[in-house]
Amino acid sequence: MQKIISIIILLLSCAATTTQAQQQPARSNVGVNESSLTATDITLIQHVVFIIKENRSFDSYFGTFPGANGATSGEISNGQTIPVIHEPDALPRDIGHDWISSHLAVNDGAMNEFDLITGDSSNGNLNGDYLAYTQLWQSDIPNYFSYATNFVLADNTFSSLDGPSFPNHLYTVAAQPIGVINNPGNGLGPAWGCDSPTTFLTQVVGDNGLISYLYPCFDVTTLADNLQAAGISWQYYGPPQNANGYVWVALDAINHIRNTSLWSSHVFADTQFKTDAANGKLPAVSWLVTGPASEHPPGSVCSGENWTVQQINAIMSGPQWNSTAIFLVWDDFGGFYDHVPPPYDDSYGLGMRVPFLIISPYAKAGYISHTQYEFSSVLKFVEERFGLPPLTGRDAEANDITDAFDFSQAARSPLILTMRSCPAGGWASTRTLTFSSPQAGKSTPAQSFTLESTTQTPLVVGGVTIAGTNASEFSQTNNCSGKTLTHGSTCTVNVTFTPAASGVRTASVSLTSNANNTPHTVNLSGSVTAVGLSTQSLTFSRQLLATKSSAQNVTLTNTSATAHLVIASLQFSGLAPGDFAESDNCVSTNPIPPGKSCTIGVTFAPTDEGYRSASLSINNSSAGAATVALLGVGAIVRATPASLNFGTQLIGSSVTKTVQVTNLRPTKPVQFTNVQFTGAATADFSESDNCLSAGNIPAGSSCTVTVKFDPAAGGTRNSALTLWYDTGLGSAMINLFGSGTAVLILPSSLAFGDETVGQPRALPVTVTNVSTTALHITGIAVGGTNTADYAESDNCVIAGSIAPGDSCTITVTFTPMVKGFRSATVNITDDGGSSPQKLVATGYGT
Repeated sequence: MQKIISIIILLLSCAATTTQAQQQPARSNVGVNESSLTATDITLIQHVVFIIKENRSFDSYFGTFPGANGATSGEISNGQTIPVIHEPDALPRDIGHDWISSHLAVNDGAMNEFDLITGDSSNGNLNGDYLAYTQLWQSDIPNYFSYATNFVLADNTFSSLDGPSFPNHLYTVAAQPIGVINNPGNGLGPAWGCDSPTTFLTQVVGDNGLISYLYPCFDVTTLADNLQAAGISWQYYGPPQNANGYVWVALDAINHIRNTSLWSSHVFADTQFKTDAANGKLPAVSWLVTGPASEHPPGSVCSGENWTVQQINAIMSGPQWNSTAIFLVWDDFGGFYDHVPPPYDDSYGLGMRVPFLIISPYAKAGYISHTQYEFSSVLKFVEERFGLPPLTGRDAEANDITDAFDFSQAARSPLILTMRSCPAGGWASTRTLTFSSPQAGKSTPAQSFTLESTTQTPLVVGGVTIAGTNASEFSQTNNCSGKTLTHGSTCTVNVTFTPAASGVRTASVSLTSNANNTPHTVNLSGSVTAVGLSTQSLTFSRQLLATKSSAQNVTLTNTSATAHLVIASLQFSGLAPGDFAESDNCVSTNPIPPGKSCTIGVTFAPTDEGYRSASLSINNSSAGAATVALLGVGAIVRATPASLNFGTQLIGSSVTKTVQVTNLRPTKPVQFTNVQFTGAATADFSESDNCLSAGNIPAGSSCTVTVKFDPAAGGTRNSALTLWYDTGLGSAMINLFGSGTAVLILPSSLAFGDETVGQPRALPVTVTNVSTTALHITGIAVGGTNTADYAESDNCVIAGSIAPGDSCTITVTFTPMVKGFRSATVNITDDGGSSPQKLVATGYGT
């Protein structure tokens, strides 16, 4: 019996030791030969390093990687497929990647509206350059390709949220966005968390689906908290406060970490990471973000790759390499094209695919993982390794990345890589120039494009050449050849087309340089056609479903000097041809004589919401059909009236007006999620509504918004009311107009009634200053139809100023000159707002 008891005690002791080992901090490993570790499972990993970089889609980095699910062409919003071309090392601009831009690009899984991303200097397509449809090659990121070739590249990893950086970084520490769907307002700024300026608010979706604007400092359990509670070491490395990139330090948004001793004891500058790694002082779990080398557009990718190599070299050359797993990921798609539709996990995501590299001595060699991952997968890996509970449903259900490892293999040797000298980058302002000439031998006016230097490395331009099937029919002049361009500067190429024969004529113009993406090529297309169009495209503003826009006109001119032009027919094609209609006098007036014109009027009546595109083909007797690109937006929320004009209101008084809001969708409900005032005088307006509280507004149903105008100052007090729906993805705007005045005029008008011709009658008017500052009346004059019948005297102008609450008097005298109705207006010029004030006086001469 004693022997059995001893065995039981021994077993319990072993179990306790095992449990304790799982909960203890990872050992320092300083002075330990980790190659002697004998485990053959996940416990071989004693150090997890989570490196988060910025704003790149999978296709933009690894779309050309052999064996990976990549793409080198993509569909755009008009249904055409275009090549994804070579990207410069640094971009000419950022591309929009916020909550709305991301959903727009995905387009319900069609993945074809990246070119419609717009914003302040963040267009996915500007002047036909289609910047969103670009990608890097192996020669541009050779070290990232080396990591992918020698370790693991995951080609089915998605950002956690279908939106931008801030909420996605929250997933890297908390497996949730805490309701956040966008970056805090007012730009990058100095911080995005508890150190943000008070004006920095972020959009947060509540449990009821409504959006509010909150200060971005939260309290929620993070992986760091669970590590701390279990006694497992952790550190977060990132740029210090006020440094470039501090916005990506996710723990700054966690109040109980930022504002306690956990911050000073666990959060360190990103510059310290290499030292800790090289000296074997990494904790069990570390996060690493950086600033200038983050690869956030328009920054240099080469510079960012060099920084990453430095960090990984430090790990690999240090004593902890044999027990480390490095997870290198990019936080969102950055506006760049990707061809794989994101899966739907919940209302936040998943977002678009991003690059993901798994680097470890136990990572499979040269393996491409097709397993679905997201940022919570890294947290799941840590939780499984150290016996921690999940934080949310996201990390509980995420795949844990263990399929990327072979823990039975011998520890892989380090792969120490060499940093590179960063190249120049150049960007052409368009991809295509299209010409038309009325006859063979007749030159067109020149069209131009620019080449811009996008990097700090000077761009040295070589020659400019034209090549292709009909190269001899195009000519160019330029100020680029032999020129050295500094960052942001440009040179110009001018191209002229002189056709030798009819038909479509093609070529390309290319500039060589020292850039990574040389040559810089612009395609050239020309044709001989007598069809001259006043525009090549028409864009319609937001149009309510099943309502027709006013017509936009295209003037068609026969540019031939001798031949008549026959217009056979006009027809629509493309993604939404049924949304557009035309009327014209081109077909009915055939033939069109040389030099004469006709008109095509195009209308837009959307049958569905969102962006709607088509192409209008003009079939004619010249060189093939001429086309006009068409684009419109279908809107599903009707506001009646569409704007509110409150007129002039006295400061301190208020007036209300009501708007009816209707869901025009044929079947689907609308959920309004937020009501927001914008503009110069938002404080002067307030609202009450039953739209948000109603939840879903069924198809065809309405709700109401009542707006109150209470001017706080004189003068113009305009604003706009935006109703957001579908979690901020759609909006309807109601413009608000009003003005305030400090001038109270009693009575507000004068009615003298019947008065004998030639007999005067005087009536007084009191003018009171209702503001909190002095009022100055600088002039009073009588104008209008019968000015000779009226006169005024006052003590207002002579007073100089009227103190708050004080009054002055205007006396208006009516002396009818003739019989009948007599009217005039007394104009009061002042600085009280909405000047001049107008007092209407009427009377009858008898």
